[in-house]
Amino acid sequence: MRLQTAPSALILREVDPILVVGVAAGMELYENTTCPLLVADSVYHRLSTNRPTRVYRDGTIEQS
Repeated sequence: MRLQTAPSALILREVDPILVVGVAAGMELYENTTCPLLVADSVYHRLSTNRPTRVYRDGTIEQS
């Protein structure tokens, strides 16, 4: 976050409490940074790690 190399979002299949704590700590330490956590089990299997993925504010996930 501080070096602007963090992911813009994390897409998970299920809730991972430690990641929630990590994001909250990062927001506290480096003001004005966010990293949305999305739980998207229903679409996770369709996502490809080799294609650019866009996550919109409303939670919509789109791949190019």
